[in-house]
Amino acid sequence: MSSKGQITIPKNVRDALGIEPGDELEFEVEGDHFIGRKKQPERVWAHLIGIFEDGRSTDDIMREIRPHRAWDDL
Repeated sequence: MSSKGQITIPKNVRDALGIEPGDELEFEVEGDHFIGRKKQPERVWAHLIGIFEDGRSTDDIMREIRPHRAWDDL
């Protein structure tokens, strides 16, 4: 570790995780270990809100896209 608290991630680890310059990493501490991983982008669902404006319920949509199931008749 450098005097600035920086560490070097070995190339084989960077390659295995697909880490490239500019990627963000996140770390967590477990006891006397730390776990580092490539930060995943936050999932943004806002663009999906209200896409079914024809009045169908989620159940109606699921019935259309899934095959008939025995419990549908209950």
